[in-house]
Amino acid sequence: MSLRLDQLLKACTVKVEISKGKSYGTGFFFAPKLILTCAHVIKKSVGEFVEIFPDGYAHPIQAQIKHCFSKEIDLAILQTYVEDSFPCVYLGTGIQPRDLCYTYGYTDDKEGFPEGDPVTLECEGLTGGSIQRIKLKGGQVRPGLSGSPLLNQSSGKVCGVIKFSRGLSSDLGGGAVPVDLIFSELPALEKLHNDFHKSDTRWSELLDYDAEAFDSDWTYLDWGWQRFGNYFKALWFLLKVAFKWIILGLKAPRAFPLRTITSLIEHTFKGDLGQEIKRQRKELTHRLNLEVDLEGCGQAKILNELDSQAGVLTQLIDMLISEDQDLASTSRLLWVTEVLYEQRSLIRELKKNDGNSYPRLESFKKRFKIFNEAEDNNYIIADRIVGKLVVRHTNSNFILEHSFKSFLIELLERIKDNPKLTLMYTEKIFIFLIPKFRDLTPNAASSIETILSDLEEEIKRNPKLKIIKKIQLLLEAVSGELVQGGPFRALNQTGVYHFSRKCNRYPERVKPEEMKEILCYNTRKEAEQKHRACKICLSFESLSSNDIEFMGEEPTAY
Repeated sequence: MSLRLDQLLKACTVKVEISKGKSYGTGFFFAPKLILTCAHVIKKSVGEFVEIFPDGYAHPIQAQIKHCFSKEIDLAILQTYVEDSFPCVYLGTGIQPRDLCYTYGYTDDKEGFPEGDPVTLECEGLTGGSIQRIKLKGGQVRPGLSGSPLLNQSSGKVCGVIKFSRGLSSDLGGGAVPVDLIFSELPALEKLHNDFHKSDTRWSELLDYDAEAFDSDWTYLDWGWQRFGNYFKALWFLLKVAFKWIILGLKAPRAFPLRTITSLIEHTFKGDLGQEIKRQRKELTHRLNLEVDLEGCGQAKILNELDSQAGVLTQLIDMLISEDQDLASTSRLLWVTEVLYEQRSLIRELKKNDGNSYPRLESFKKRFKIFNEAEDNNYIIADRIVGKLVVRHTNSNFILEHSFKSFLIELLERIKDNPKLTLMYTEKIFIFLIPKFRDLTPNAASSIETILSDLEEEIKRNPKLKIIKKIQLLLEAVSGELVQGGPFRALNQTGVYHFSRKCNRYPERVKPEEMKEILCYNTRKEAEQKHRACKICLSFESLSSNDIEFMGEEPTAY
């Protein structure tokens, strides 16, 4: 059975002992044979050895100090030479204020737990200064926790290393060093870390692999952004679904997740429906990853539950996407619906296995049309095609990944490859659009504006066809202008610069009003005076070495 994240985190930790039974701290494996801890824990120089006790080990293992970072960063890397294979934590850089965190280490024997001590904390944010710290509250950080991995429970990844306490005998919390400092100084380690998790999937299987929409995107589905009519429609939709599930449940008891509907109805009245949809979507993904056997049979109950839940969430998101939202936010939420579509496709394939569906239930749904949840397949195909194009050709910064011409070619190829898209309304849409697309070039801004104006009229006449709205989003995206300036580019309000056109956040083409937000530099040196390099861009550069014996410049001991 798969371990939970807290159990897997514990298995990655080691007690770092300096003097026999008197002075110790914590460390953790983050790449094969490599351990991360705080430099102030080991109090020795590069090349010397310390003793570590992996979780469950009664006898110590020798570990050599391979690298010490600066005193301000206060981190050190140890290396073991034993044949034993240990799990490694999954490192990730993202953390936001109010994210809940968890750590596990080996605290002092006076008031702590030297055989293992779990602590929960809450992030208050990042401190200022050239080297930031993650400020934490709400937990007791005792001596010995220095060097412990800080797990962000929102992302499921280790985002920092515990460094200090704000009160040894209180629950004032403490502080941690962000892990992105490691890879920025020693980029070869990132490849070692990533290669390990490609071959050992114990940790990655517990993560959401689909891209998560930002918190600000989900707030668009909350009451503050929604018209009363939209929330009323959502409530009416949920009540109808609840009625159907109760009736269908007579044919297959406990096969429908009524708690899904009751919770969504409750949060509809509370006005935070977006936050509940976000929570349930993550819950669905975790259950699909952990509880469903891709080769198994006899899983009718859970598959029917997940399929039903995914269908409700997909329709709710589509129903609540607002015309007042910006393009980036809409694109990210459309990505979520695409992920839900993919999950439903997988579930329906699994239902074909023996014992993975309810024959009586399926027969009953076919007999009575009111209970048949099958949607118009042609419309779904068309909707998904355009939805994928929206996601592919737009991103969080309104930046185009491809030219308008490549978008046009791809759209026409998708239509040609799906000859079943001949329903009257989808055919009407494409007959209306295709002739206008054919003669356009990336510079034909006036022609695009004409199409956008025509689309506004089509949207008014066909408000239920969300697919037209998606096409409008695409055209708004491709009507951007090429960014002029140096190849090293950054958005004004971020601390990251981009330099690879393979990166989908590289500012290649943007909306005119966003042009002033793009900063361009002729050299990397100029860009690095105010920004740090984008890790996606860096990943497209070949690393000089992935040999763990060599990790950057010769370290300075202290």
